[in-house]
This record gives sequence, C-alpha cells and structure tokens, in this order.
Amino acid sequence: MSGVTVALTGESLITRPFPTQEEDDTAALRRLITSADLAFTHLEIVCASPPIVPRPRLHGIHVNASSRVLDDLKNWGFELVGLAHNHAMDFGGTGLIQTIAALDARGFVTAGAGPTLSEARRPRYVNAKGARASLLAACSTDADEICASDPDGLFDGRPGISPVRFTTQYEVTSDQFAFLSSLDEALGTAAGSRARHALSLVLGAPDGAHTSAATLRFLNVDFVEGTAPQVHTRPSPADLEQMARWIGEARRQSDLVIVSFHCHEGPNGTSNGNAIADFAVEAARSFIDAGADICVGHGPHQLAAIEIYHGKPIFHSLGNLVFMVETIDILPAEFLSAAGLPARSTAADFHDFREGGSDAGRRGFAHQVEYWQTVVPMCKYDDGRLVGIDLWPVALNRGTVRSRRGVPGLAPRDVGEAIVTRIASLSEGLGTSVSYTEIDGRLVGRVAL
Repeated sequence: MSGVTVALTGESLITRPFPTQEEDDTAALRRLITSADLAFTHLEIVCASPPIVPRPRLHGIHVNASSRVLDDLKNWGFELVGLAHNHAMDFGGTGLIQTIAALDARGFVTAGAGPTLSEARRPRYVNAKGARASLLAACSTDADEICASDPDGLFDGRPGISPVRFTTQYEVTSDQFAFLSSLDEALGTAAGSRARHALSLVLGAPDGAHTSAATLRFLNVDFVEGTAPQVHTRPSPADLEQMARWIGEARRQSDLVIVSFHCHEGPNGTSNGNAIADFAVEAARSFIDAGADICVGHGPHQLAAIEIYHGKPIFHSLGNLVFMVETIDILPAEFLSAAGLPARSTAADFHDFREGGSDAGRRGFAHQVEYWQTVVPMCKYDDGRLVGIDLWPVALNRGTVRSRRGVPGLAPRDVGEAIVTRIASLSEGLGTSVSYTEIDGRLVGRVAL
C-alpha cells in the first residue's frame, strides 16, 4: 500500500442537489476530495420512495431525500459510505433497504446497515491504487430501537443498523442515595417495579430493588453509592466483541481497515456537543485494538478531538460535511403536532418554528457556528504506514437563505485558522498536537504522529 491518500469526512445530510454553478471554494473542496485515492462520507439521510411510511418517532426529525442527491456525492469522488446512524430506520426497514439499493445502483461501497445483523456488521471492500481497503460501521444512538437482528431458525432477520449499545450508571453520595431510595418508596414506583418483576414483565434485576448493598435501580436508571456525583458509561462488551470479530476479518482480508462510528452522546447526558462520552472513547480504542487503521466518528454535528492511539488516528467527530437539514421537505403530521404546530402545518412551518421565536438561539442549528465548520483529513500512507494527516478547514454556507445553506467549501484563511485552532485545542486533552502549515495558499492543520 504505497502512496495512498484517504479523504475522510463527517456527515452528509444532503437533501437537495449541489448548485450547478459552484463557488470557487466549493469547487476547490471538490477537487481536493476527488484527488484522494479513496474517500469516505457518512450518509445521514434515507432515500425512501412511495409509499413512504414513517416510524412513530417523536424525539428527532425524520430525514428523507430523493435518491438523486446521491449522484452529487458520487460526482464528488466518494466511494465509501457509512450507514449506521440513528435516522436509518426513520422510514422503517423498507426505507433502509431502498436506500441501500439506491447506493448499490450507483456503485457505492456501504457498511453499517442491512437486512440482517450479520449484513450490517460485516466489512465491505474496495480497491484503491493497488491496495484493498475495507469499511465497517456502527452506531450507539438509539441503537436498542433500530439494531438489526439475524434469523434464528424460528424468526426472520430484522433490517437495521450495527449497534454499539452502552450502559449508564449514576454515582451519588450516600445522602443522595438514601433520598432516592426513600423517594422511590414514597412514590410507589418501587412497589410497582417489584410487581412487574414478580410477573416477569421485566428482565434482569428488578427496578426498585437493591441489586447490591450500594446499588439502586430507580425509574429504569442505575444509581450507585459513591463519594461524589458523577456519570459512568460503558459500551456493551457483547457488541464490542462482535465488532472485533468482523474487524479481525477485515484485517486479514484487506490492507487498510476503516471503522465509522456514529455517536451523539456526550458525558453527563449531553448530546450534540464536542465532549466525548467515556463509552465512546473506549469503543473507538477497542476498534483500533481489534485491528482498525482508522476510526472516523460523527454524530454530534460538530468537531470533537482527534486522538492518535497506538499510532492510529481516531477522529472522535468530524461534524458535518453537508448540512441541508432545513430543506427536508416532508415531515410526519405526528412529529409536527409534537412540536406544538397546528393541524395542516408543513415542513417549512417547522423550519420557521425552529429558527424563529424568542428562544431561537437555543433551538436552531443555524444560530451556532460550530455546526457549520469542519475539517477534511487527508491521511497519507506509504508502504502500509501512516506518514501524514493534513486537516483542510471547511466552512458550510451559513447564510440567511435556507435554500442555499449547508453547501461546503474550503474555508477562507481567517475562518480556516479559527477552525484549526479549535480542533487543536480540543485534541490537546488527548495528547494530540496540531500545527499549521500552508498548502497552495491555504492554511491547513497538520497532525503530529
């Protein structure tokens, strides 16, 4: 594997074609990506065709677009596409299978979702400049709800994603623990939980019961007695074991192994931030330990730290490459109703609602610049060894015109400097050093290996 360059990007939430007349910076970004020997993006949409049936999911927007938008991603040079994300089943198993078929028809190599768990887990392969690369993908967000399953002799397989589930445990002081225990009893929730457990309506340790002298399950949340309030998260050992098995398969069958990991969760129950949950760090490192060369993360829609772990890069989040969330043009009526909109409201009404109002600064993505800036790492390999990572700063159009918002381009120098400074600051805590260099008159970040 000599002289191979891999371009990595974050999420492509693409819901309309790119402009036919590209701006100079957009054209420059397209040239950069197409110059790579191999290019990856994560597809954050479903290409469902009529009859379109949404799943009853009210805690997040449904994402759908015409499969024609995939042609633009193909024209930008992408071959590898990750499909493991929390929106994969927004339009059920049918919508997911239709999306995979549309990508297959265009020659994309996809991973992370499929008609069964084995299909979702297993690696897919592509040749690039005499080398064979593989892609695997997994998702933590909503993983319990949308994970695929394999047939077992009695049941057919279920379409879905490759999951990395996790557990959360809340550590509280002894006084807080005693208060929660008494509150559980006073509310009657402890008795109700014990009754459900007695009828075998729940599995595992009963809610409202002390599973050990210092453990309480209250309202389906695990609390342990400790010295100070804090949150502990751990990835599912079974899911990591399954991922390791397939990564080992890819390691033996290819020269370069890439794992895509979709994770919205941050520490302490946060979401869509730049801080990384403990379980996500553990999962990403386990992928490298199992044989991956690259772990490329996304999910929170903004940049997070870069980590060099055992000489291999982990991009904990590359944010958004394409972010056309405000031109999703159909949304389920029950979703619009849950947002408090009147009957017969439309998708545009929801986008107006999210952008406007007295609390707009706390609602819409458009009000926070972090969601509209990213980097495209160009990873260079020589004789199978990683020899360089350049971070090309990218700015997405964040202008006031919704119909043109979210198209990416290489960032101007001042914006690029701010982006590199941010990713350098985020990465410092994980021991990664990012410096500045200039390439073709543009400021570019360079990762110390």
